[in-house]
Amino acid sequence: EEVEYTVTFKPNNATADSMIKVAEGELIPRPTLPTREGYTFIGWYKENSSTHASPQPTYCFKVSEDVELVAKFEKSRFANGHEYVDLGLPSGTLWATCNVGAATPEECGGYYAWGETEEKSVYSWETYKWCNGSNNTLTKYCTESIYGTVDKKTVLEAEDDVARVKWGEDWRMPTADEQQELVDNCIWSRGRLNGVDGYWITSKQNGKSIFLPTAGCFIGKEVQYCGLFGYFWSGTLCNDNSSAYCIRFYNDYNNREGYGRSAGFTVRPVCK
Repeated sequence: EEVEYTVTFKPNNATADSMIKVAEGELIPRPTLPTREGYTFIGWYKENSSTHASPQPTYCFKVSEDVELVAKFEKSRFANGHEYVDLGLPSGTLWATCNVGAATPEECGGYYAWGETEEKSVYSWETYKWCNGSNNTLTKYCTESIYGTVDKKTVLEAEDDVARVKWGEDWRMPTADEQQELVDNCIWSRGRLNGVDGYWITSKQNGKSIFLPTAGCFIGKEVQYCGLFGYFWSGTLCNDNSSAYCIRFYNDYNNREGYGRSAGFTVRPVCK
C-alpha cells in the first residue's frame, strides 16, 4: 500500500500556508518562492531547525515523514538603492541580487562588452571601444606589445566599470579572484525562478543564495544561448590581453575562464 506524507509550507506571514500530499520516496514539488515586502527570502527550514531543509530555496527533496517547512526571511540590505546578499564568503564580498540593468533577480539585464558602459546593437572587434578594429590593436588594458599599445593596466578603472558607472561608488564588477571564490565556496544548482532558467548559487557557509539567470551572450547582432548558458564578466584582464575573465556555466559545469573582450555579457555587481 502506498504511503503518503503531509508536507506543509509555512511562508511566515508572506502568503497563506499551503499543504500537499507526497508519496514516500517521491520528490517534493518545487514550492512558489514566497515574498515579503522589505525582506529577503533565505530558504525553507524544517520547523524549529536552524539548518536548511534543502541546498537551494526551491529545491526538491524526498520525504520519509510528515514535515513542516518554514520560510525564513531577513531584512533586505541595500547599498545605494540596490539589494545585496551576504553569502558569508571568506573575503567578505557582498553579491548583488540583480544584474546591471535588471529589476529582478531573474531578469537578464544589459549586455556589455568588457570595459564598456553602454549597450549597443553589434558586439564585435570592429565595434569594440578599446581597440582599432582587431584583437591585436588594443588601445587600453594591454600588457604586451603584440596585442597593442602597452599600458600595464589589468583591472578595469572606475570609469570603465559598468557596475560603478550605473550603480554608484558602492558597487563594482567582481575581480577574477572573487568570482573564483563564488565557484569554490558555493553549491551551484540548476533551477528556475518565476519561470526563468538559471542557477541557484548557495553558500556552503551560511546557506544563503543568489540566482543567476542563464542569460546567454551577445555576439555580433544577436543574443545567443539564452536559457542555456550563463556568462558574467569580472573586471580582471586575462594574460592574453584580448580576453578577460568571466564565469561561464551550463548543465553541471561552472568555472572561471577567459573570453574575448568584445563579446556582450551580463554583469552581477559586488560591494563590501
